[in-house]
Amino acid sequence: MVKLSKVNLFLHGFPDPAIHIYDTLSNDARWHERADLILANPPFMTPKGGVTPHTKFRIAAKKAEVLFTDYIAEHLSADGRGGVIVPNGIVATTQNAYVKLRRYLVEDSLVAVISLPAGVFKPYSGVKTSILLLDKRLARTTKEILFLKITADGFDLGDKRTPIEANDLPEAERVVKLWLAGKLNEKVETQLAWKAVEKKEIFGVSGVSLSAERYFEENGSYFGDHTTAKLGDLLEIQSGFPFKSEQFNDTDGFPIIRIRNINPSSTTTKYRGDYSPEYLVNNGDLLIGMDGEFNATLWQGGPALLNQRVCRLHSFKGCLKEYVFYVMRRCLKEIEDNTSCVTVKHLSVKQIAAIEIPLPPLEEQRRLVAEIEGYQKEIARLESEIAANRERIQATIDAVWNGDSESANGAPPSQPGATPQVTERKRPKG
Repeated sequence: MVKLSKVNLFLHGFPDPAIHIYDTLSNDARWHERADLILANPPFMTPKGGVTPHTKFRIAAKKAEVLFTDYIAEHLSADGRGGVIVPNGIVATTQNAYVKLRRYLVEDSLVAVISLPAGVFKPYSGVKTSILLLDKRLARTTKEILFLKITADGFDLGDKRTPIEANDLPEAERVVKLWLAGKLNEKVETQLAWKAVEKKEIFGVSGVSLSAERYFEENGSYFGDHTTAKLGDLLEIQSGFPFKSEQFNDTDGFPIIRIRNINPSSTTTKYRGDYSPEYLVNNGDLLIGMDGEFNATLWQGGPALLNQRVCRLHSFKGCLKEYVFYVMRRCLKEIEDNTSCVTVKHLSVKQIAAIEIPLPPLEEQRRLVAEIEGYQKEIARLESEIAANRERIQATIDAVWNGDSESANGAPPSQPGATPQVTERKRPKG
């Protein structure tokens, strides 16, 4: 990587590239150095167990994203400038380390926050990101910070990132340059949403939030400033049918989705009798379990029939099915926690229709869904890595148990996801 970087810089007119390779978070050998300009799009990956940083950081943290951002801000020269792309946690997470970092940034060097749409880094990650612009000289002379929102970057927000006509980046560049030059005001015509917010107002916001959406009146503040709507006004609710149990079997017909097997993996009972098409469920349908433990699921078990005590939500108006799904999971949990009964907890269609949910604009719903799905993919990756490491642990124990010290002490680990070869254990003597 160092060699490639040196060649790249040399070919771009740097006759003597100065590139150093070392761990900036745990090694303080070059801590005293400062830069006039820092541009960064770091891979904010925190290793298992967290980072163990050296003691010169002003924030006690184990997350790489906090330490890297703090490092960049601290290592600008007196009039230095910087631009860094950060994950949404840096601007929104309410943990103490993140709040301290944002307070330091606002006090010291932050001049602009540019909100990017979730999905700009797909297919690698759907997590929402922002660009922080730092300018120590300008920060000393201005009492405001620019918040700017980009909704399109010339590509769609799917995994393939197909080119599209909508592209806010050129206009965003123009607006930011006007801001840095002190020439951005209400007379400037632009289709982009922007707002100059006083630093004292930011300090007064809970958690010193730097989420751009919070400061746009037309978009609200996540859920806090959004209007709410009843589910009955946003969608249709289809109740299940009380299919006769004498028509149930284990071999022929459509699977029956009952309250106890709303999860596709446990749907085994089938129905061979007549049915109405309105009770036929397909992959992707949003189902709600109405008895016992209330739950929501996006069905993925193939064509099946909707039995009683389960309902299907459909015909969505002004809301995304996936957004309703994630919000309903929380709503149902709260309803269940606050419901007491003697036998089985029950939820009616009328009660479901009366549930009020926050209703941000469709664009914000898409962003939230993409962000959640990005986190889920990361969870799945980590779970796969955990499973692979457990296999390695078991393989090491088996090797020691069978007297294979070479495998236990020096053999290369198996590849992630590979199944280690396990030999028969011998019973110890005595």
